[in-house]
Amino acid sequence: MPPRLPLPLAPALALGGLYLLQGFPHHLFHESPLPLAGLALGLVGLLGLSRWGVPLAAWLWWGWGLLTALWSLAPGHTLVASLWEVWALAALGAGRWRAGVLVLLGLLLLEGVYTALALWQAGLVSYVSGSHHYLLGALALGALPLLGAHAAREGGYRVAAFLLAALALYAALISGARAVYLPLLILLPLALLRLAQEGGWARALGLALGLMGGAALLEAFVPGNAILNALAFKATLTQGEVFGEEAKAGDAPSIGNVEARLLMWRLALRMAWDHPLGTGNGSYSQVFEAYMDYPGLSGVWSRSPHNYLLETLATGGWVRALLLLLLLGPTLPAHRGKDWPRAQSVHGLWTPLLFDVSGYYPGYLALAFLPLGALAPAPATRPVGLLGTLAAAALTLFWYWPCQGPACAARHLYFPAHTAKAVEAAAPAQRAQLLREAERHYPLSPWPLTLALGHAQGQEARLDLARKLAERFPYARESFYLLWAQAALEAGHLEEAQRALELGLRHFPGSPSLMALRASLPALGH
Repeated sequence: MPPRLPLPLAPALALGGLYLLQGFPHHLFHESPLPLAGLALGLVGLLGLSRWGVPLAAWLWWGWGLLTALWSLAPGHTLVASLWEVWALAALGAGRWRAGVLVLLGLLLLEGVYTALALWQAGLVSYVSGSHHYLLGALALGALPLLGAHAAREGGYRVAAFLLAALALYAALISGARAVYLPLLILLPLALLRLAQEGGWARALGLALGLMGGAALLEAFVPGNAILNALAFKATLTQGEVFGEEAKAGDAPSIGNVEARLLMWRLALRMAWDHPLGTGNGSYSQVFEAYMDYPGLSGVWSRSPHNYLLETLATGGWVRALLLLLLLGPTLPAHRGKDWPRAQSVHGLWTPLLFDVSGYYPGYLALAFLPLGALAPAPATRPVGLLGTLAAAALTLFWYWPCQGPACAARHLYFPAHTAKAVEAAAPAQRAQLLREAERHYPLSPWPLTLALGHAQGQEARLDLARKLAERFPYARESFYLLWAQAALEAGHLEEAQRALELGLRHFPGSPSLMALRASLPALGH
C-alpha cells in the first residue's frame, strides 16, 4: 500500500483550490480553463490517496452524469459539465476537515462582504438572480449555522466565530434575495431551538440577540443603510408583483418571479418526462428553447430552470436525481444529533439552489457540497476511488489534448466554440458537413442553425434556415421571426415576411422590433 499523506495536507490544498475557484465567474456551460480542470483532477487524486476521499454515492452521481454523454442532446456540454463537477467531488473530500471548512467560509465571507460594500458605495448593487449579493447571501446561509454553533459551544476561537456569524447575518440581510430571506426565517428559529436544547434558553437567546445587535451595528456604521435598502427594494418589488397594474394595450405582457419560476419548472418536468434517462448532463441550456411553449414573457427565458434538483432530473434523468438525493440523505438524521449545524449548513446552501441560478456557477456548486463532506459516508474503497480518478483523468486528456482544424469539432463532440472555429477555417464542402454534424449532435439547440445562417450561400438558403429556426423554436426568441422576415424580404417574398411577423407578434406581443418592421412593410412593398 502507498504511504498515507499527512492528514491535513490533502484537504488543506483542496480548500485552497476551492478558494481560488471562487475568483473565476464561469458557468457550467462554459469550457473550463485547463489549469482549473487540471487542478481539480490533481486535488481529487490527492484526496483519494488519503483518508479524505470521495464517497461511493458521489462517484456514482458523477459517473452517471458522464455516462449520459452516450445519449446526450448536447454531448459537448455534457463533457464540459462533468469536468466542472470534479470540483464538487474535491469539495466533498475536503469537507471532512471540519476546522478547514470554517476557515474557508470565514475567508469567503470577509471577502464577499468587502466586495458587496464596495459595490454598494460605488452604486453598482444589483439585486438580480446570480448577482454577487445573491451568491453572498446564499454563502451566508451556509456559514451562519456553523459559526453560530461554534460561538455557542465550548471550544477555541469563540469570539472570532461570533463576529463572523454576525457578519454572515448581515450578509444575508443585504442580499436582497427572497431565496435567502425565506430559508433564513426557517433556519434561524430551528438553530435557536437546537442551541436551547444543548445549552439552555438563556445562552441561545443571548447569542441570537448578540448576532442581531452585531448586524445592527454594521447597518448603523456602514453608510447608506444597505439592509434597509435591500429589504425595502424587495418589499416594493413583491408588492408590485402581487398588486401589479394591468398591462396596457400593445405592451409586452409580464409576470412575476413566482409565476416565471413555475413556468420554468414545468418546462424542466416536461423534459424529464420525455427523457427518463435525461437529455444529457449539462444540456439544459441547449435544449430548453425547444420545449418553451408559452408566449414571450419578460423574465422567463433562462438557461437555468432556477431549480438545481429539477435541472438534474431533466438532464441527468431519474437515476441521477435519485443518486443526488441519496448523497443529500445523511443531512436528515444529522438534524437530530450533534452535527445539526452541518445539516443546517447544507440546507442553507442548497435551498437557494431550488429558486436561483446558483447551481450554474461551479464555484458555488462546489461550496454547496462542502459541508456535506463531514456527513457523508466513509470514502469509497481504494479501487473505486482509483477507477473514478482515472475516468476523470481520461476525460481531461480527451478534452484538452491538442488538435487542429475540423478534427477539433469532432473531438469536442461539436461543442459550439470549437465548431465555430472549425467552420470558419473549413472549405465550403467541409463546412457543410460540419454544420450537418453539429445539427445532428445538437438536435434541439438553435445555435447550429444560427451558425449555418451566417455562412449560407444565397438568399433562398438563408430564407430556408431562418424559417426553420422560427418553426423549430416558436417561443424561444423574437429575433428568430425578425431573421425570417428579413430573409423573406431579401428574397423578395413580401407575403412570407408578413406571415413571419404576424406569427412572431402572436408569440411575442408588444415586441418593438417586430412591430416596427411590420409597420414599414407597406412602404417596402411598393
